[in-house]
Amino acid sequence: MNNSYQDLLHQILTEQSESQEAYDLTDVFDVFSNANIYDINNDDQLVNSFFDKLFTSIPRILEYTNNPTLNSDEIEIWRKVIRAIINSIENVPDDQLEAIRLIASVFLITNYIKADFNIWHCLNFKSPINNIIIEILTSFLNDPNLMKISLRNSGSIYENENLNRYKEGIREFNLHEIYLFMDLLVTSGILGQCFLIKQAVSFLNCFNPDTLVNIFNQQNDVLTIYYLLQGLSNDQKLDLCLKVNNPLVEIDCIREVVIKKYINETHNLTQNQIDTLSQCLIKISNHCDILWNKFLCYFNNDPSRYPLLHQPLGKALASLSDESIIEYINSININKFAYNRREIIECVNSFINNSESKDKIIFLLKLIFEKWNNFMDVSINSHLKTFDIVYTDFFDCVLAYIIHELNTYELADLIRYTLEKLNSINSEWFQSKVDQVSYFHLLLSKLYVYSTAWQQCDYKLQPDSGLSNEIDQFTQNRYLLQRQNLNKETINLINEIREKFSL
Repeated sequence: MNNSYQDLLHQILTEQSESQEAYDLTDVFDVFSNANIYDINNDDQLVNSFFDKLFTSIPRILEYTNNPTLNSDEIEIWRKVIRAIINSIENVPDDQLEAIRLIASVFLITNYIKADFNIWHCLNFKSPINNIIIEILTSFLNDPNLMKISLRNSGSIYENENLNRYKEGIREFNLHEIYLFMDLLVTSGILGQCFLIKQAVSFLNCFNPDTLVNIFNQQNDVLTIYYLLQGLSNDQKLDLCLKVNNPLVEIDCIREVVIKKYINETHNLTQNQIDTLSQCLIKISNHCDILWNKFLCYFNNDPSRYPLLHQPLGKALASLSDESIIEYINSININKFAYNRREIIECVNSFINNSESKDKIIFLLKLIFEKWNNFMDVSINSHLKTFDIVYTDFFDCVLAYIIHELNTYELADLIRYTLEKLNSINSEWFQSKVDQVSYFHLLLSKLYVYSTAWQQCDYKLQPDSGLSNEIDQFTQNRYLLQRQNLNKETINLINEIREKFSL
């Protein structure tokens, strides 16, 4: 630390008393003399002028390095600067606009330094000052035109051609339409950070959380909710989710915590966050069946986009009713190209680890098995076409159900039925060769699952037994196999099936 810096610290930390205004900030406040609160938020030139005046008014102030970690000396300097502004609020109790300007300057600084500490707790505001600020901020955040007048590109947002679909989505509680609009705004770069809203929410959450909860309860615009939530940490969003009585806010709190915002983004939830998020999900399920269904259908439409949702969701499902579990299974879209998709497996594993009932675990696995079986049945799923083995993202779950719930005879019956269908495929009528080949691959895919279960259960085929001969004859029926246009990978898999049956 150089001498000039030491001198500055000595002057600020030693010579100035707590009650004394440390700096003359008249020139700093004059920057806002003709500005309203929204100009302070959006005018880059105004903001730059503010900091120029601030650095001029405070000799040798710390040079900003965009480092979010401040040491204790740096924290004290910024506390003095902000306290000087806060003290000035007491001098203008009858001039709300001037007070707003002073508050905005505090928020501007806290946003500028990006401190990794709670600046509000450091200041220890007196109650009269708190009341003034809370009253002003509550009025500000309750402004029905808050979004339109505080965003730089509000015209682009409110003239967007998807706006009507978004509004209809709000009325119908259609999460797909709501977040299609929101995603378009995010990817277009229209949505950004709004420091004034962000810091106002942060302040109210610290000093008057009940008022903030009331503000959120009144919101029916997800765009406004999105900006309000920017002032809260993930822990605070989850805490808010449990306090509010507004499904739009609850769902947006959850989405903000679990969404993958960047392609290479990797981070995990703490155990406390997993537990709290599970409680939030249980709360969503308790609203009504329709809301729970819409929630699950939206988030399971693209589960990989919400990687942090599935472990807490599995834990929540473990304590929910059978009807809620059925809704979850119905909301999943089976992906024939995904082999053990992590999100599905993670949710199921979490369910199993947190469930205290073996019957409930078997109930879930049976539902998955039935959904998989229907998916692989062309009489039910006629649009499914494939020229490859279909593993699906339910592979491990189906395997677990077969291993734990079907005995040797039941599994052997499934194998015989599948072999019968495969061997008679040339005598069946199909609309096209494509349909026949696709049907063959689906049956072969099921046989592969059964053979894997047979191997893992360590079952043994009796030499020259009926089942052993049926499997051997099918896997070596060159005429039948050649007619199905099998690729090399599928031929290798047939050989693997033989190995699993120890043939």
